[in-house]
This record gives sequence, C-alpha cells and structure tokens, in this order.
Amino acid sequence: MTHPLAPFRPIGLIFAFAGFLAPIIPVIKNLGLAPLGVVCALAGLWVIMRGGAKKVELDRSLWGVIAMVLLWQAASALWSLDPIASLEQTARFGANMAIGFVLLYLAKAATQSEISFAGKALWVGFLAAVGFVGLDILLGGPISSVVYNRPDIGPAGYFWYNSAGSVFSVLAWPVALVALRQGMPMLGGAALALAVLSNYLIDSKSALLAALVGIGTAGVTWLARGWGPKVIGAFVAIAVLASPVLPLTVLQPLNFGIMGGTRTHALLHRLYIWEFAAHHALEKPALGWGMDASRRMPGGRETIVDPRYGIIGHAMPLHPHNTSLQVWLELGLPGALLTAALAFLIFRRIGQGTEDRTTRALWTGQAVATITLAHLSFGAWQSWWISLIWISIAFSMMVGRAKPTSETNPEPA
Repeated sequence: MTHPLAPFRPIGLIFAFAGFLAPIIPVIKNLGLAPLGVVCALAGLWVIMRGGAKKVELDRSLWGVIAMVLLWQAASALWSLDPIASLEQTARFGANMAIGFVLLYLAKAATQSEISFAGKALWVGFLAAVGFVGLDILLGGPISSVVYNRPDIGPAGYFWYNSAGSVFSVLAWPVALVALRQGMPMLGGAALALAVLSNYLIDSKSALLAALVGIGTAGVTWLARGWGPKVIGAFVAIAVLASPVLPLTVLQPLNFGIMGGTRTHALLHRLYIWEFAAHHALEKPALGWGMDASRRMPGGRETIVDPRYGIIGHAMPLHPHNTSLQVWLELGLPGALLTAALAFLIFRRIGQGTEDRTTRALWTGQAVATITLAHLSFGAWQSWWISLIWISIAFSMMVGRAKPTSETNPEPA
C-alpha cells in the first residue's frame, strides 16, 4: 500500500515545483526559467547526496558526446575572438548541462506516486498560464496594458508573450503525456490544441509552426511504428551538417519578398542573419570563430539594406537565431559533427525507450517541436532556453515510463 505522504517526498516536491512554475514564469519574464532550473537542480543534488534517490544510470553515449562538446568549446578559446568570453560561456553551458544531468537522474529515480503528483502540478501550471494569456488577448489586452505597460496592440501582435508561446509549444507534450497516463488521451490532444490556439492568438509564427510541425511528426511517427524516430534522427543530423549551405542557396533573402506587415519583415531579416552567419561560418569551417563569437562577429553590427525594401536591421543581433548555424559559426565542423551525432542519438534513444506507440510519437513530436524552435528563435547557449528543454525532457522521460492508471495495455510497436 502506498504511503499517504509518498507524493510529498523530495523528488515529487521538486518536480511539482518545477512543473507548476515552468509554464507560468515566462508569461512574466522568460529569463526566470534559468534560476528555476538552478534551484531545482541544487535541491535535487541535495536529495541525491543524502541518499534520497535510488541509484540509476543515464545514457553514457549521450553524455559522452555532451562532454566532448564541452571540451571543444573550451578548446576554441585558443583561437576565439574573445578567449575570456569563450571560457565564461563554456562554463555557463557546463553548468546548464549539470542541471540537466541532475534533473534526468531525479526523473529516472522518481516513484509512481511522485510522478503522478508532479504531473498534476504541471497540468495546473500549464492551464493557468495558457488561460491567463488567452483571457488577456480575448479581452483586448487589459492585463497587458496594466502589468506590461502595453496599451496599444500593434501589427506585431502580443509579441511580449512570444517566449511564453514557445514554452507552451514545448511543455504541451509532457502535459499530453500526463493525460495519456491518466487514461485521458482526448485531454492530451486538448493540451496540444491549446498550444496551437494560444500561439495563434499571440501571433507567434515560430512557436505556432513548431507546435504544428511537432504534431504532424508525431502523427507520422505513430503510423510508422518503430522506425520513425531513427529516420527523423538521420534527417536532422544531415540537416545540421548542411545548414550553412541553405542560406546561401535556396534560402537566400533575395529569393523572398515582404508580403506586408511587421511579421514578414522580421522573417526577411532572419534570412539575412542566416546568410551572414553561413557566409562567415564557411570562412573558418575547420575550427569556427570560437565559442560565443556570434556576439562579436566582424560586421555584425552593420545595417542590412535590402535593394527592394531599404533598411532591414543589423547583420547579427547577438546570435543567428539558429542553433545549427551558431554551432557551425562558433565551433566549426567538429562542433557540427558532434551536434549531428547528439541529434541522431537522441532520436535513436526515443525509438528504443518505449514499446508504446503513442508515447513514442509524443516524445518524437516534442523533440521535433523543440528543434524547430531552436532553429528559428533562440540562441544555442541561452540558459533559460536550456533550462526549459531540460525540464520538459525530464517530465516526458519521467511520465513516459510511468504505469497507466487504467487497466488498458499499451499498444504494441
């Protein structure tokens, strides 16, 4: 018989804390996800050191590749534009990887009752955050006008909710898994639908696309049964290696036009940023420009002038908004090869991690949605973004291995 206080043991409390706050924090300030990850990891490390978590083993091949990435990042300080900045960013990335290690360790050690308790907290936080944003938008932004000092909604829509929309597109997947384990698959589908609807209302094109691509991929994976994740992993690995070629060929900015509005102007700017990053990545393909060099690239602060539309923006505002291009630009071919290997190993692990078709499909959809966002919106080394990824992976891994509350057997692969 399960002890009545079992859900309130440390691991359950840590994940309930993370699950409730992770969807809510970015509604206010997305950067708050970084300290959330730190707090949860420190609490988890305390639990592990005190023997409060059973001993588990994590995937050695995955963590071996991550270790090699860290070593190459540190080595790049020898030829980087700013060696001190490279080492500092490498140290931050290493700390973020340590956070992930602790969270995944706890996720694997969590008991059934702890998983159930944390999953309910995640659902409450997700519904509260989506409901808050949706209500504000449907009422015409009265909360935004007071809390965020945004009295007028311009052509860019509710852009201050863009990060929250991205978080919804990532966390909707473990939320759906919680519903699946509770025997309510329709409710899981509703969670994914809420991610799509909220991003449509926010008018966050990248997050909306990520959610839709993830859902489409999940459907294909469900139909494809066991081989789907491996094929997708191979495709992602090839795309990582080919990423500098695309902005200089099929994705050249002059191949596209502004169809009207702020959003398409921003998309054109993104294409120019990618072109700049790809061009400079191929100037030093063997080693790259060094860790964190994106912020300091020669010519990065120059203004882009499109021959058709005039001034577009800076050539490189902080980072390329594309993980593969940033890796190529800063870490060269060795970094790209390690990233491609990491992507392939992740999808291979997804394919091997469960016999349940629906769980495997949701894991694949989550990975693709996250990768889509990583290649459209954020910097590769941003701490808040990495914390979000770890929290979402930890929840999905934890809930995905939990036993269903219903008596229904999992579908065969």
